[in-house]
Amino acid sequence: MFPRLNAQIPEYLVAQLKGFRKHARGETDARSYMWAIASQLDDATIQSLADYFSHQEATGRSG
Repeated sequence: MFPRLNAQIPEYLVAQLKGFRKHARGETDARSYMWAIASQLDDATIQSLADYFSHQEATGRSG
């Protein structure tokens, strides 16, 4: 249910956050959580988040 954001490529993260902001992602969890959160993010903040998470070390799968 909770995606791993670390070590993703920045372009992917930017596209996903902008998709949430535009309500283009319609999954139940997206509507419940991410639409409201992403609506508060401007392009510079989205890019900063993408840059931050893309530089984090990848984690392995658990479970």
